[in-house]
Amino acid sequence: MVGENYAARSGEISLEEVLSNAVFFSLFTRWLASSGMANKTVLHFLTDIKEFLATPANDSLRRAARDVHAKYFATAERAAALGVSESAAADIRSLLASDTLPPRDLFGTAITEVLSKLQAHAYRSFMQSAAFQPLLDLKAKEKYVPCVTDFKLLQILGEGYEGKVLQARKKDCGVMYALKVLDKQILASRSRRWQLHASRELECLKACDHPYVVPIHYSFQTPQFLYMVQEHVPNHTLARYLEKHEGKPMREEEVRFMTGQLVCALAHMHKQTIVYRDLKPANVLIDTEGHLRMVDMGMASKLDPETGRRKSVCGTQRRAYMAPEMKAKQPYEQSVDWFSLGKLILDCHGRDPYAKECAYWETSGAATARPPPSCAAGASSHLEAWTGLLELIDALLVKEPTKRRGYGPDGARHNTPSRPALSASRE
Repeated sequence: MVGENYAARSGEISLEEVLSNAVFFSLFTRWLASSGMANKTVLHFLTDIKEFLATPANDSLRRAARDVHAKYFATAERAAALGVSESAAADIRSLLASDTLPPRDLFGTAITEVLSKLQAHAYRSFMQSAAFQPLLDLKAKEKYVPCVTDFKLLQILGEGYEGKVLQARKKDCGVMYALKVLDKQILASRSRRWQLHASRELECLKACDHPYVVPIHYSFQTPQFLYMVQEHVPNHTLARYLEKHEGKPMREEEVRFMTGQLVCALAHMHKQTIVYRDLKPANVLIDTEGHLRMVDMGMASKLDPETGRRKSVCGTQRRAYMAPEMKAKQPYEQSVDWFSLGKLILDCHGRDPYAKECAYWETSGAATARPPPSCAAGASSHLEAWTGLLELIDALLVKEPTKRRGYGPDGARHNTPSRPALSASRE
């Protein structure tokens, strides 16, 4: 068949990829409905599971889990109609009986059983049908570099001194992206080395293929603009999240979860000899599943291959997050990112006397002369519960880089909070 022959030449598209791509999923379910290769219960289940996986990790997730359970697993007959074993259904019922939020993989075993049957019969037939051809055509187009006319520009997501970020939909597949547009004239007016800076940002983006870093999909240019097409993360930033807290401290579990994911992202960058240099709440996105995604590599740079250090100062980085050695315009290496992480964790304290003291320490210029006040020593009542986090903050906000927690090639492993913070990691 056409689809089978084409797949043999171009490489197969997995069932998992079809289910994770909205356009592919729509084409597949339409074929399933018309061919009768799967019953309507399976089609509805796949749709409901996609909605469940996109539900935020709060009470809405618990309600969504119970709705899916009531619809498909409340009785042995319903589970059997879906093709799910009684043992898998029993495990779901047991996990839902707990008072805690249901895990994201609550229906994992059931999904695996349903997909294995689809893979063995329906999906194989789908790949051999003419209906599979549009998926192959769309997949092939991913290899081609688009131009700005291939996107429908929807709204401005953010603006900066060099350009803006737009929400854009790719016309041929309907996928949503974040389109970063940089004005070459403005770049040139700010630096004669703007081309080097732009290529450096692209190099860092391409090197950072990590679940907690927003990836780049395409890049192209016109005589006037540079374009970088990245994944669109449709939620909000950590800065906005902190603003909504109105100075109230974040829960310890939230901070540990956040810290673990940022440590993973920074460790990956550091393995690629990249120093990020711009960690702040505004550059940390929170996706619909509650995971953190680091964005904006405009200030990132590779370390000098000979010295393993950098000396240039990022003029646009907020000084509150800048390490003392950068403020003093001294050579530095990747431990500047760990200092910024310590300051970011500190921001999660909310309105606290220590935060005011630290603010004075930062703005007075004392950061280059002496270390910050001890967080653990002057902790207030709500901070005392942050077991291990206070010590981590103190260890990160050390003035001397070589004594700072995280210094050295294997330093990242020391920056995970003492209690498990990576239980929900996607790695």
